[in-house]
Amino acid sequence: MRPTRSKLNNIWKSVLAVMAFPAATVAAPIMPTSYDMPNGQSGAFDYFDQSYDGQGNNTLKLSPLSGGLGELTDGVIPSESWNANYLPFVGWLTVNPTISFHFPQVAELDSMTLYFDDTEGQGGVEAPSTVDVTDGTNSVSRPVVDTPDRGQLVVTLDNLGLTGDQFDVTISKGDKWFMLSEVQFDGRYVPEPTGMALLTLGLAALSIVSRK
Repeated sequence: MRPTRSKLNNIWKSVLAVMAFPAATVAAPIMPTSYDMPNGQSGAFDYFDQSYDGQGNNTLKLSPLSGGLGELTDGVIPSESWNANYLPFVGWLTVNPTISFHFPQVAELDSMTLYFDDTEGQGGVEAPSTVDVTDGTNSVSRPVVDTPDRGQLVVTLDNLGLTGDQFDVTISKGDKWFMLSEVQFDGRYVPEPTGMALLTLGLAALSIVSRK
C-alpha cells in the first residue's frame, strides 16, 4: 500500500523542521559549567572563593580548586570596595593565577568582561597589568588600562575570535594585590553536527515509505 500524499507531506515537513534552527549568529551571554583555579590568598582578611562548590579546600590559600562554580560566576557585581565588603572578591598577591573556564560544548568566544576593584594602591590593592586568554590553540593578550578613579574597574576583552569548550584566563598582577569579583562571557555555541545526519535519516525514511 502506497502512502498518501498527505502522509508524505507530513514526513517531509518533519524533516524540514529539524533543519529550521540555524546556528546562532548573534553573540549572547554564555555561562561556564565550572572553573578551576588556585584559591585566593590571605591578608588582613581571607580573600578566598568563599562560595566555591567544587573540589579543593576553599578555606586554604592557594588550594587548587576544580570542578565547581563560585564567586566569579555568581552574577554578583559589588557596588562597595573590597575594604568595605571583601566577601564578593577573590584576591591574589604573589601569583599570576590561571583560571580555566569550562563550557558545556564548543563555543565561539567574542568577548569577556572582568570586574576588578582598584583602590589605586590604597590598602595595597591596584589593577592587574595584563589579561591573557587562550583556547589551547590561539591566544589573546591585552594590557589592563588603569584609570585614575578609585573603585570598580571593568575590563572588557572584545573581538577575541577564540573557539573551544575551555578557555584559560591568566591574570598578571602588578606590584600589589588585585581583587576580582566577576567574569562574564559573550559568544555563541557551535551546534553539534547532527542536522545533516537527521536530514539524511529523514530522507531515507521517506524513500522507504515511498517504496511500500
